[in-house]
Amino acid sequence: MFRINNNELKILQKYKTFLMNLDNSLENIPRKDIYFKDRIKNISLDVLKDILLCSYDFILDRLLLKKYISEKNLYKLTTELVEINKMVKIIMKVNLFDLLLIYETEVKKNVRNKKKILDFEKHKIVYLVDIKNVLENNLYNGGRYYIFLVFEPKVRLIMAQGIYDKIINHYITRYILIPKLEKYLNNRNCATRKGMGTSYAIKLLKNDIESFKKYNKFYFFKLDISKYFYSLDHGVIISIIKQDLNQNELNLVKIILDSTNKEYINKKIEYLENEYNVILSKYEYGKGVAIGNLSSQFLAILYLSKLQHYITNNLHIKFINYMDDYILIHNSKEYLKDSLELIENKINNEYKLKLNNKKTIISNSNQGISFLGFTYKVKNKKTIIKLSSNTKKNVRKGIKRANYLYKNNIIKFNQYFSSIECFKNNYIFANKDKVKHSIDRYNG
Repeated sequence: MFRINNNELKILQKYKTFLMNLDNSLENIPRKDIYFKDRIKNISLDVLKDILLCSYDFILDRLLLKKYISEKNLYKLTTELVEINKMVKIIMKVNLFDLLLIYETEVKKNVRNKKKILDFEKHKIVYLVDIKNVLENNLYNGGRYYIFLVFEPKVRLIMAQGIYDKIINHYITRYILIPKLEKYLNNRNCATRKGMGTSYAIKLLKNDIESFKKYNKFYFFKLDISKYFYSLDHGVIISIIKQDLNQNELNLVKIILDSTNKEYINKKIEYLENEYNVILSKYEYGKGVAIGNLSSQFLAILYLSKLQHYITNNLHIKFINYMDDYILIHNSKEYLKDSLELIENKINNEYKLKLNNKKTIISNSNQGISFLGFTYKVKNKKTIIKLSSNTKKNVRKGIKRANYLYKNNIIKFNQYFSSIECFKNNYIFANKDKVKHSIDRYNG
């Protein structure tokens, strides 16, 4: 029978002391060897993590009986484990190589201002180390946004961050929010998720339509939420995520959410309204997420995850969701109408949102429904999928722009070819021959 002695109880404390001494020794390593320094620290922390896991899994699970360990030693051990666990949560929180990967693969390629990239590259390692320290020590206060408008496919307000803050936002989303919260998402929630997207959503809708063809007529319920990104309630978001995040992680999310409550944001919105003669949505205190942040996209698809499970498990209705757009399908119009009342009540009261009554409609399979740039209808048991008029316009504009950029040597051939192929892939769900002909004609 295994017995533990007092010397073995001291392992955790000794390693903790070693780690602290190692950290002090590594301070003398030159800045140019920062990768080497960080690698040593990470390996040491991995060993500590293994010790910690072994301690919890073996000692506490197997040796809690008094005949194996005394009350005094048990108390000493558990106290030590708690202290080390607290330390691990802080110092193991951020890996420098994860930050570097985010910058190189996600942030760098999406920054159009090359001067900003060059300026960041000059001191890249220093910036990344600083980000690491800021996150580990809970020192992040949020950054300022560059606010502007995009006009295609419709007028939208975009809030873009600088490279430094964008890396932080991506890290929080990729390494905290997604790993801990993606488990709550329904497999019919298609936006901004790996392996999904518009193509996946369209395929789901096509498959659902095929399964309902056994009925002479069935019905589409299109649900649209008014001013979705601007209306997400910060209190509701916190209530959804707080049980899965530790306090430091929760503080980071709160800082990101509160960034939309800055006074200068609505002042900038008013300025853009006057400049472009448009009406824009404004941010209310305690509401809204910044359109342009990766974290905003994830929180937006997470926000109604419980409602989606309610639609599937309680109402037994098939749905496809892409951000704030929902398509529900059922063979009974009356049942959909009754379900609408239940869904709207939850949206209003539990999630503090409102439906867009103009865009929330019920139509039959013969009339069809529009979703993600296509119209879908069933006639004589045949599924007809066509490009919407707006989609056709966007295809034409996009190809003309790609042609202009290539002819003026602004983009290279591989970029040009990739753009054209992207249009083909996006619109291939409709009549293939017609779409190919249209694209080739626009590109001629």
